[in-house]
Amino acid sequence: MKSTEQLLNPLVLVILLGVVVYVIVFLRARKAKATALRADYDLAYACIIESLAKASDEFRAKFHDLATFDDSIDLHLVRFGLFNTGHGAIEIDYFRRPIKLTFTGGAEILSATFGEALKSPPATAAPKIDGNSVTLAPFHINGGGTVIFNLVVRGDPSWHVIDSNIDNFDEIRLFG
Repeated sequence: MKSTEQLLNPLVLVILLGVVVYVIVFLRARKAKATALRADYDLAYACIIESLAKASDEFRAKFHDLATFDDSIDLHLVRFGLFNTGHGAIEIDYFRRPIKLTFTGGAEILSATFGEALKSPPATAAPKIDGNSVTLAPFHINGGGTVIFNLVVRGDPSWHVIDSNIDNFDEIRLFG
């Protein structure tokens, strides 16, 4: 009984309430500080590359046009993601030149489609393929958003170059 009475003591309740409020304020301030350290605009990319022959069923399921390709030839599945790690949205009119991904190791792009978007609207224009390169028409990407494209490539896609001209960006850097 005595421990229950001590918990009901107004001083103990005030102290417990103060600790809870302090923890909540501390966690919110920590999140605000992490957010404040992010740049207004920052765009990065990543390429996830899997050989078609070795790709898992889960990875293959993201590519809806695989039935048209033969497993026996040197095909690779590429998930090309663009990540806006900044606060601000990248608007369509910020693009002075579309994003162009070029494979420099002799690879040929057979298929390029929009894959998915996270925290952003989907890219609506179809990617344009020209042999070893694909051009992505300008699209909106929210702050903290991601837009992913699926590519089917013949040959080695591990060597690539990104080219674009977007306001507020010196370069599209490799994610990580």
